[in-house]
Amino acid sequence: MSGSEIDRTVVDEAISWTAKKAWPGHRPGWVKMAGYNYNKRTLKATPLDSEASGRKYYRVEMASDTYILQIGPDLVENKIWLDYWEKLYVGGIPLPKLIKAEELKGFFLIEDLGEKRLDKLVEENEADQRLNLYAEIMEILAQWHNKALDLVKKSIVFKRNPQYDLPFVREYEWKYFLNGLITMELENEMDLAALEKESELFLNLPECPQVLIHRDFQSRNLISYEDQFYVLDWQGARLGPAAYDLASLLYDPYVDLTDKERQDYLNIYLKHRDEPNLEKSLAQIAPLRLMQAIGAYTHLAKKGLPYGKYIKPALTRLEKILPKGSKCPKLLKALIKKAIIKAAELYPKTDEGRLEDDLT
Repeated sequence: MSGSEIDRTVVDEAISWTAKKAWPGHRPGWVKMAGYNYNKRTLKATPLDSEASGRKYYRVEMASDTYILQIGPDLVENKIWLDYWEKLYVGGIPLPKLIKAEELKGFFLIEDLGEKRLDKLVEENEADQRLNLYAEIMEILAQWHNKALDLVKKSIVFKRNPQYDLPFVREYEWKYFLNGLITMELENEMDLAALEKESELFLNLPECPQVLIHRDFQSRNLISYEDQFYVLDWQGARLGPAAYDLASLLYDPYVDLTDKERQDYLNIYLKHRDEPNLEKSLAQIAPLRLMQAIGAYTHLAKKGLPYGKYIKPALTRLEKILPKGSKCPKLLKALIKKAIIKAAELYPKTDEGRLEDDLT
């Protein structure tokens, strides 16, 4: 397996491997996606949503047993994923249980935690129920920030993973964001040299304690199973400010939270982990996180994947939280206004009922 491509032959091999590991003694028969036959017992493999990832996921079932098969084409990412799992899981961080792994092939057999992702639960529940959901999640995030760095800091994988610093921000968030706007046919509206100069107003990081950040701690990476939330997709974890994960969760474009809810949830986090000036750090980091999300959505939408509907809400949210007064990036703000109009043109089926998170 090379690059990010996973062909059918690899999927067939992975599902056969799953059957051998999950149900020892059952010899794999002819591979067929409609149902794999194992000694007259049928194994069903159902593809799961993995559009935003280079990995593929399948729910594999036989009789009453179900597992999740993860197939990863990136050997480096696989090593990070497995190394972090071994340390974080043993250290008490709520991650799904790993049943079997074939690291070099990129095959991982994981317990099936169902489909109750946080974004779905937020849609289904009223504000008082949402408070209970986020209370548990904020405790988990504080636990992660309090413990995770000590669990992984001796790992070679951790030492090699670039930390979340200003060069990283410029490369993987600011440039990613600008390239995303170019994919929306806004290149003629962009004075890149002027934008780069103006970026000095807001491309800065707070002076604060460094922790192991997840770097994608948003509602689709949090899943509830048997009254417990679990964290998914931790392979991007690296040294950085805790405010980044809080921004990922509280300004998540997949869900609509009011400003009051954000403050309430932040207060819960602070009960479990105190950090001076955290609100100020969050105000600095949140625009950077939204830029990263917008960059991701625009690139995925360009590929024809259904992420265009999140671009306008994310842009509107970004416009609202940019610095004000003398630090207001006027060129960027004007560009975002044009991008909001363009997003509505390119993705007219966006649910206008989402957002305006400015409900209080």
